[in-house]
Amino acid sequence: MMDCKLTIIITFKNEGEEVFKTIKSLKEKSLGKYKIILINDNSDDSFNYDYLQEEIDGLYIKHKISKGPAVSRQEGIELSVTKYFLLLDAHMRAETIGWDLKIID
Repeated sequence: MMDCKLTIIITFKNEGEEVFKTIKSLKEKSLGKYKIILINDNSDDSFNYDYLQEEIDGLYIKHKISKGPAVSRQEGIELSVTKYFLLLDAHMRAETIGWDLKIID
């Protein structure tokens, strides 16, 4: 089994189902192993994001006050322990099979 070299950092606020769709897309098109750090920047849209913890291999962080996207991304970077990281918005989709290995290469 290959070592995990990539962390995906997804910060979001009020993205609803888009966060799950992004995670699903990443999983369906990946060929390797990676960690995900999800940072909920104090969403207030009444969507239940807490279930996303079960969908990822990694961390789910929920801010009690909004810190903004730049601070949230920096927090994710600081928490990443892999050689590489990728910052994504919560409404992104993977289109290429093996996207994760191509990033590492």
